[in-house]
Amino acid sequence: MERRALALAFACSACFSLDWGSDPPTSEQTAPRYIEKFCADQSYELVGTAKRTSGLTSDSCGFSVGPGNGTVRFIVPPDDVAFYTSFTFEALVTSDEGTNPHWIHVPEEPMGATGSSFAVSDDGGEKRRVVDVRVVGEFPDDTPGCSIARRKLR
Repeated sequence: MERRALALAFACSACFSLDWGSDPPTSEQTAPRYIEKFCADQSYELVGTAKRTSGLTSDSCGFSVGPGNGTVRFIVPPDDVAFYTSFTFEALVTSDEGTNPHWIHVPEEPMGATGSSFAVSDDGGEKRRVVDVRVVGEFPDDTPGCSIARRKLR
């Protein structure tokens, strides 16, 4: 009986590594100035009154949308979000003067195998600027599992 208990303890310790350190992160967000990737790769579409402008600084990329019918559509390649179980796309928008910065959730427009697009439009006809974007993603649960079965004796 003691051997069985010892074998069971060994089997369980082989499945689980006891790590009293901090848990791995369950979510992450892209680094600041993620918008620069879209500008460099030209992975965006401008519709209506939307224009490419400077971003947070004079040497960075940004967009203005409005007044009226203006939209910038960011095209996210599948590889940028493939390792997340779920994610959201957000844009840092300001007024036309660069005041009142805040993050907004941008709904997804599926594009099939080519990725997803996310459209930021004017706010009720008011001109606004898009100065950065980010992806906030959730990682899969990596809790290890272990199964121990006893053989049926004949």
